Amino acid sequence: MDCKGRFWKVGSEKHIQNLRHKGGVVWMENFHKPLADFSFRISAVTQGENIISLEVLGCLASVYNVVKSKKKSKNQKESFHYNALQYDVLYKHTQHDIRMMTAKQSPEPQTSSTIKPSEIENFTKDAHLWWDETGPFKPLHEINPTRLDFIVNEIKQHFQLTGTAEPLKKLQILDIGCGGGLICEPLARLGGSVTGIDAGAENITVAQGHSQAQGLKITYEVNSPESYESKLFDVVIALEVIEHVDQVETFLSSCLGHLKPGGLLIMSTLNRTPKSFALGIVAAEYILRWVPKGTHTWGQFVKPSELSKSLRGLGCAPVSLKGLVYSPFSRTWSLSSDVDVNYMMSFAR
Repeated sequence: MDCKGRFWKVGSEKHIQNLRHKGGVVWMENFHKPLADFSFRISAVTQGENIISLEVLGCLASVYNVVKSKKKSKNQKESFHYNALQYDVLYKHTQHDIRMMTAKQSPEPQTSSTIKPSEIENFTKDAHLWWDETGPFKPLHEINPTRLDFIVNEIKQHFQLTGTAEPLKKLQILDIGCGGGLICEPLARLGGSVTGIDAGAENITVAQGHSQAQGLKITYEVNSPESYESKLFDVVIALEVIEHVDQVETFLSSCLGHLKPGGLLIMSTLNRTPKSFALGIVAAEYILRWVPKGTHTWGQFVKPSELSKSLRGLGCAPVSLKGLVYSPFSRTWSLSSDVDVNYMMSFAR
């Protein structure tokens, strides 16, 4: 289907203005219209700035097809069942993020902490559900095996480890932003001497309780990397943290402050691309509802090139880069060369 011509034709400024004059709500229940019409509705919230590319619309169209196929009813036509996709809310959020594509963000007030109180609140309000595999942290449980594959393989290669039962034995590992301990526990089971720090006290309480119930010896502490005082570690890990902090350079420097010479830093985050905006924000937060609305800000996503440049300046060399790709058909994550949305990197000091 050639959506390009049809999309730009129906997605005219006149149509956009008409939508706004009608109150700014596009109802999506029992949606039977062609794919180009779906693109038109997305265009109405993006085309005003002429920034989002057709690649993004293609991603959204793919999401629409996947979701629609899952909503088939035996006795009904295909339907696009959502209570309502509110145009005004999505419009405001989209315009806010689009503006970040063309303008530099105002610098945050300089403090000694990289912690954002609002982010801590977001990740602690459901702290008691960290280990509920069907709860709000379900996406992390689903992606965890793939993240662990990358982490363990990178550690093994870097330190030339050959053991199979407890391959991480004798290694000191620090998990920054550990949450409820989803990464700490499997690393401890593999023999690592693991420490987890998190700025959310509720998260640490849950992590401590769960590890004790599992008979695992893990050190947990409420702290941030810039204020944490400890010995140096062989491995420092920070997964899906950097996009939620103030002062990225300070955060990176603080992470490296806990890493031994010759050690390994492993990070994961989201790339700042049109595709990550479509899938990481619009799809994940507004359509699929994997995470609450407002969890991410597109302007805070970090490109691999930016991360590499910053860490090179701090004395670290990039070792490996892999994307994390989700298959909606098998509902599984896998490592990939596609780093347009989620990715993981390792760096050697």
